[in-house]
Amino acid sequence: MRFLIVGLQRSGTTVISELLSGHPEVCMFSDELKVTPLFSKGIRTYGMGNETENDVKIGFQAIFDTITRTNKNVSTWGAKIALQEPKDAKILISCLNQNFENIKIIYINRTDSIARIGSLLNARKTKIYHSTDAPKKFKNKKITISKKTFRKYFLKELKIKEILHFNKKHTVININYENDILTKRFKHTVFRDLGLPIIKPDWQYLKKISLNPEDYINNINYLIKYKHNLESNYSNNRISYKPSFIEKKKMIIKHYLNI
Repeated sequence: MRFLIVGLQRSGTTVISELLSGHPEVCMFSDELKVTPLFSKGIRTYGMGNETENDVKIGFQAIFDTITRTNKNVSTWGAKIALQEPKDAKILISCLNQNFENIKIIYINRTDSIARIGSLLNARKTKIYHSTDAPKKFKNKKITISKKTFRKYFLKELKIKEILHFNKKHTVININYENDILTKRFKHTVFRDLGLPIIKPDWQYLKKISLNPEDYINNINYLIKYKHNLESNYSNNRISYKPSFIEKKKMIIKHYLNI
């Protein structure tokens, strides 16, 4: 059984990946998957453009299996994707809906957008992304998130979540960061929903290292009000996500370099 862990960056994809990778019936790709070219071109990356539709469909599945199922004796295999861009979300959803009808999706949603964005910016600043990277005496330093920066990341998040509608043929396992991961209720749920034997996960799995956003984001109260304002304007179509000139340029370069 194939599975794919999907969520935005800093939503808990690594925690779920770490949990599943230790199960004896699971084989996982050890790194995050890139959306392009795996889910954009697939087998067409290696052809001359004359592939049949059936070749393309089988090719997507074959490449996914080759990357993720390095142990043929397991019953379940997969990988994780931490989305950053709406463009990648569109490519992923289109490919999954057309070529992976039987894959199980573990969709992780982090409700607290301010905490997610703050965690992402803090990790990029400190270069510490997981608990295993943190020195013993590590302390989070306070940060201030500018209005422009928060708007950019939050509108991306709203657009990505708007795009992430999976095919009805897919079995979607919904995991909420606040209700399931922080409370540690997700462990047996994930095993059960993937049809895996429920065992005690006594192997190491990552722990959250970020403090509550109130503890390290200086302008948290302002961001709460600003977030509500953005949500209201977005839902009423008064604002929308539009990539910046620099982002568009990066997309074009990545497209031609196939990265």
